[in-house]
Amino acid sequence: MKIKLLLLSLLFFVEISFAQNYVTYSSKSGIVTTNSGVEGSFDIVISCYGSSGIPVILNQHFLCGDPDGFVSNLASNGLSLIPGQTTTLKFKFKKTVTSDTQKVYKFTTNGSCFQNESEMIKITVNYKNGSTTIPTNPTNPTNPNPEPNLNKITYNGIPSNYVYKNEGDNSIWIIGTDMGPNITYQWFKRYWAGTQPEVKIVGATGKDYLPTDFDSFNYWRRSYNASKVLSSNVIEITVIKAPKLENNILTLNGNTVSGSLPTGGTGSYSYYWELDGGDVKYSFPAGTGQSVELPSWIHNELYEGLNEYYGLYINRYVTSGSKTLGSNSVRIPLLKAKKIASNSSEIYDGLSANDILTVYPNPTSESVNFSTSFSINKEIEIIVYSDKLGNEKSVYKGVVVPNQVVNWNIPPGYQKGIYFFKIFSGNKEVKTGKIIIQ
Repeated sequence: MKIKLLLLSLLFFVEISFAQNYVTYSSKSGIVTTNSGVEGSFDIVISCYGSSGIPVILNQHFLCGDPDGFVSNLASNGLSLIPGQTTTLKFKFKKTVTSDTQKVYKFTTNGSCFQNESEMIKITVNYKNGSTTIPTNPTNPTNPNPEPNLNKITYNGIPSNYVYKNEGDNSIWIIGTDMGPNITYQWFKRYWAGTQPEVKIVGATGKDYLPTDFDSFNYWRRSYNASKVLSSNVIEITVIKAPKLENNILTLNGNTVSGSLPTGGTGSYSYYWELDGGDVKYSFPAGTGQSVELPSWIHNELYEGLNEYYGLYINRYVTSGSKTLGSNSVRIPLLKAKKIASNSSEIYDGLSANDILTVYPNPTSESVNFSTSFSINKEIEIIVYSDKLGNEKSVYKGVVVPNQVVNWNIPPGYQKGIYFFKIFSGNKEVKTGKIIIQ
């Protein structure tokens, strides 16, 4: 019985293997020679083999590189084939040249220009200057040769129009020729040649341009004067993507949240820290590094009277090149103060009954009341702070009488969000908390 099952299994896998359809290309390289202004073509036959009735769907054969001179590529029998069928890819080229010019065109076979170059279709086109007459220059009849196109660009002096760089490498200038006075410039780019519209690069109007894109683009420059527009050659910059960004782990060590050193990406990392779990997220100041020290108010935060504030947790976001990775969430333990009954009011150990203050309304939009229940006159100072203010602001400093309410009118320039306060009496911090301005 086991032998029979084994034979059936083997037969099943053999049938599956024979059922797989595949295609072959008659060639993935070719040479076309054509005269200036005359269309030339090259044919590649794609054949389908196998035994399954499920058709093979071919990817579009996109051009990867400078499109100048490329006309079209069409499949005679479409891009869906079953075994026994063929389709002919006809590539057409046409370019007007004033001297013999050779161009190499690369076409993807899997629909992505990140494909290994050895698997691409490469067609070399030799454009010949077939003209037998000397063109005249209407602006200068005594000079029979037309004015050459002086609008040239190079990748920091490198003559090649194809450049490869790793994501994270320092940006390098594309240098353009100086076209002289009374000339203006505009730089353009296209995401993959021939498949997307050109984009005018806003603000890029200088002689040179510094590309800082994380993706691969073609770049070129146009020069303008009163009577003429000239386009430069095209430089294709292929950005090799950085490895996957990983290892963003947080651990709590006492009052320090330690973050691991990430791996992958470009090798250069920036960090963004965020405290969540409350009514409003709190973002730590920009530039906070790999680890962070927790401020004391996080542990014993009390707001809206003397209600305990639980559920805080902290996250870190790492950015490297074009990638951002979030961390695990770390809960922030809060000090659980013991409630002590006192004249039907609730207070917390660490604060005496004479040091109790309440804050209302909270959230607020116009003003905040700091209500005291001191039994004697007492000198206090109320300080408000947040990352939005940049530094601490003293909003009240003076003597309060028993049960006095201190009112603070919020200045109109204060942004909405989360603010924190500290109240001092006799150089002792007697109250901390949060004010939400909405």
